[in-house]
Amino acid sequence: MTPNLKSLVQQLKSEQRMVWITQGRSVDDVFNLLKLNDDGLNVLRSRKFEVLEDYVTKLNHGQSVDETLVKVLTKHMDGEDNLVRLLDQAKWSTRSLDKANHLETALLTKWQNEKLLPMSVWSRLKFSDNVDDALDSRKLNMFSNYISKYFPDNEMSVLERFTAKYGEVSAAKALITAKRKTATQEFATKLQAQQLEGWMAKVKSADDVFNLLKIKDDGVKAMKSRKLDVLSEYITLSNANKRPQDKTHLFRVVRKGFGDGDLARVLATAQATTDPQVIANANKYQNQLFKRWFQGSVEPKDVYTTFLSGKTGGLETVIATRYADFYHKRQPKVHIFNDPRRF
Repeated sequence: MTPNLKSLVQQLKSEQRMVWITQGRSVDDVFNLLKLNDDGLNVLRSRKFEVLEDYVTKLNHGQSVDETLVKVLTKHMDGEDNLVRLLDQAKWSTRSLDKANHLETALLTKWQNEKLLPMSVWSRLKFSDNVDDALDSRKLNMFSNYISKYFPDNEMSVLERFTAKYGEVSAAKALITAKRKTATQEFATKLQAQQLEGWMAKVKSADDVFNLLKIKDDGVKAMKSRKLDVLSEYITLSNANKRPQDKTHLFRVVRKGFGDGDLARVLATAQATTDPQVIANANKYQNQLFKRWFQGSVEPKDVYTTFLSGKTGGLETVIATRYADFYHKRQPKVHIFNDPRRF
């Protein structure tokens, strides 16, 4: 845009503002005239929004432009919960990032000026029953920002409220997923650390966490469950200050939690699925399980009575056959000489 054209555009904008002011147009009127609702969650990226902001600046006479914009956006987005979602969307564009941050600060200030308690803010954010959405929409992050800024002594209440709403297991799984996403990684990592440290403070063993997460109830699904990721991270944390001989590992906890027989059945069933990840994990665990049996001098003929309660159904036969394969491959080879040399 040439300097002359830019100057002309500014002049036209100024004249338009004066027309609206002369006509007594409110900020809501101008929002509607500009058809900003048509832009949906992309409204902050629109050039039309700059026109609205200029108009608010002209009308406000030194009052906070951002606070006025928060009010009008809240109204036209049908609530502060949707405004938070809009602000999150705007942060993905360099064009609207700064404005989104300013409006977020204005929203926090608005809540503080209204002397809202944490639970009132929680209610306004209208959390759905979808635990992943609570993190993806940045509503939980916004709730955390309010707590951190105005109730710093109650930061743990963010995790407490989150787990009270969705349950410890669902919250733990959602945090694993959120840690894998760039947008939510930092916040989810912080919350997960609080959750794991909370379990540590309650002196929960890795076996306790296995039971808390109800991993055994998942059966074959456990081979692809985020719960195993949670358990693995807890084991890493709990091992940190232990002597080498006191440390545990994921397979040991899983084996104890399922029991050898049930684990063997789950693994054999998982290997018959069509899911590559489930099959790969089942193969890995089965190899570890058979290795322990072999080290314990378990012979193939004893598998039925030792681990499978004497049952000899199709699944049990598959387990015994696979172990026999494993066992014989690891037995030392015996060389027989039919014509030994005589001395």
